[in-house]
Amino acid sequence: MTMLNVGLKSMRYFMILCLACMVLLVFANVLLRYLFDSSIYIAEGGASLLFVWMTFVGAALVVYERGLIAVDVVVSKLPSIPRSLCEILINIAMLGVSVMIFRGSWHQTILNLNVISSSTLLSSALLYASGVFFSIISGGIMIVRLIKSVSKSFERKSALHEGDVNHYDQARSSK
Repeated sequence: MTMLNVGLKSMRYFMILCLACMVLLVFANVLLRYLFDSSIYIAEGGASLLFVWMTFVGAALVVYERGLIAVDVVVSKLPSIPRSLCEILINIAMLGVSVMIFRGSWHQTILNLNVISSSTLLSSALLYASGVFFSIISGGIMIVRLIKSVSKSFERKSALHEGDVNHYDQARSSK
């Protein structure tokens, strides 16, 4: 099993664990409120924190699996050269968004390192660290896709050029 597969599987299990903990926290909190007129102090804040992390980890998995709502309907109908150009532009735009999310999340994480959340009794930086995690993972994916797209377009260009040269050589030799 490759490191990539281990990482993806770990992310999926982390999401399952987040969801299970959220359900247990909320269910136990509701049960305690109705039966004993008390509650778990950190249940709502903990469930919210787990929900944010589950959302960002899930978004990173969706980026990897190309499950995003995109302009595939339009791009798939384009000829190969404009299609590869669109793929490059889309990857650049998504990389730019990942950089902006990283910068904002990083600044908020640093600012909130010493701020303790009243609802979870944990550092508020944990909330913003999910954005840092997402932007690093999705930015890495976009960089790899951008490199692949650019290298594919250069291969196509050189193949087209070689095809033109071969066609020219064949036409010349037939005379």
